[in-house]
Amino acid sequence: MNIYKNLIQYRLIQYLRYKYHPKTYSFSKKTLHSHLSFIVLYKDHPIDKNIEHIWCKSYSKNTNLHIDYHNTYLSCKNENSLRSNYQFNSIKKHNKSYVPNKFSHKYILYTISYVDLIYPSVNQYFYKVINKRYFRDLLMNYSYLQSNYLDIYRSDIIYSYQKNHNPFILYPILFGIFYDLPFYKNIELFKISIKHIYLYYSSKLLSKLNSYNFIFNPYFLLNNSNEFINLSYVLSICSTI
Repeated sequence: MNIYKNLIQYRLIQYLRYKYHPKTYSFSKKTLHSHLSFIVLYKDHPIDKNIEHIWCKSYSKNTNLHIDYHNTYLSCKNENSLRSNYQFNSIKKHNKSYVPNKFSHKYILYTISYVDLIYPSVNQYFYKVINKRYFRDLLMNYSYLQSNYLDIYRSDIIYSYQKNHNPFILYPILFGIFYDLPFYKNIELFKISIKHIYLYYSSKLLSKLNSYNFIFNPYFLLNNSNEFINLSYVLSICSTI
């Protein structure tokens, strides 16, 4: 199983890095406020907002994480200050952890997983960014693994700027592959992934968007040599976990 998992990871990284075109921080900041302001973390309807790096900058040196849109969100300014570079957790521990609101859970999960996949050079800080038990609890909750139209829409806007998607938003089955979830859970994640594909085809909202090749194709385009992995094949790999 590890051979297949490593192969999928390698090819996804190659594809996403090949497509990725980072922007400057000033440009990214402007775009977050102008075109990606419909999702705000940590507090409902805050008056003052600023940029939050879910994988904090102190653990992402010598990378492009500080300008990667998949790692940046608007957030409540006061809550962002409280978070600082503290570890995400479900409980407060000695003022060295931050407990996000329920709305933010899935965006933390999407981002942490994306960074873990695409930026292996910072993997050593994984459990400094997020508590291990908290991360597993998020993975075991279906509601945090399912994206909605806004999540997909945000990923597509990001694609229009930096030319890559967060694959965990589009295909939740990847959570099962990379984080060794039980088989029964992978079956559910596979059903969710198929449902997502159906919604992409039928959605009037998404039909107006640009990146058809990645979103509408029920295959993963893994590199520029036109190699694909069928979702049913991915599920068969999961069955061997």
